[in-house]
Amino acid sequence: MLVREGVNPRHGSLLTIAVTLQFCMLACILVACGPRSIETSHAPDALLATAVENMLDTSGMEFLLEKHSAYDSGQARGTMRGSDFEIGLERFIAAERGETSRLRVVDEEAYAQLSDGSTWVHFGTIGTQELAALQLYSPQAYIALLKDRTGVADHGLETTGGVECRQLQLDIPEGDYRAIVVAGDRSDAPGRWVVVNVWIGTRDSLIHRLQFTMADENPAVWVYEFSDFGTDVTIEVPESAIEASSDGVH
Repeated sequence: MLVREGVNPRHGSLLTIAVTLQFCMLACILVACGPRSIETSHAPDALLATAVENMLDTSGMEFLLEKHSAYDSGQARGTMRGSDFEIGLERFIAAERGETSRLRVVDEEAYAQLSDGSTWVHFGTIGTQELAALQLYSPQAYIALLKDRTGVADHGLETTGGVECRQLQLDIPEGDYRAIVVAGDRSDAPGRWVVVNVWIGTRDSLIHRLQFTMADENPAVWVYEFSDFGTDVTIEVPESAIEASSDGVH
């Protein structure tokens, strides 16, 4: 064995081992701290749970609602902040037979602006049996419906609204969906399912598109598109709102 003058062979071996260990440690750090792909770092169930939590915690955002069915259709834009939201229904055919132009919910109290563009009417609490149908327009109700779901399928990457998203799909009992609008009554839809497609941003883990497809005897598709996350949204009780019963408004 050749030995350089003045170098202890044992010291040279220790130096080689030390350099090798440092290199391995550096490689492990780079792997651990580097970008992790959404494919390997998140199971579909966990990814959906994270996105739902993020959406419910986001300070404010804008949304577009579209409905398509054999009987009616419409499009509505709105804003939401926490559990409060406001949505314009001028282009939504099914909304109050055209008598309501805007719906606003503040602290679960529902206010509707009439078609005159100035009169606001307080109808009551949105979660009650009488006003349960108004939750059809509530983005929070649909997002909350996705909490604690399992059996989520991953359909790969897809771009929506210019944002790269992971598309997920799951089935939920139609009774759970109907409970949004019939105040908890799930008895009318045993054994039927609603197909839900969710587009979650790969960079922000927020829901950018949410689609519910009902394939029963009255097929319909409800689609929410969310954008402008973190927008400073102010949703307040309308001034001079009249009570629904005080002026004969129903």
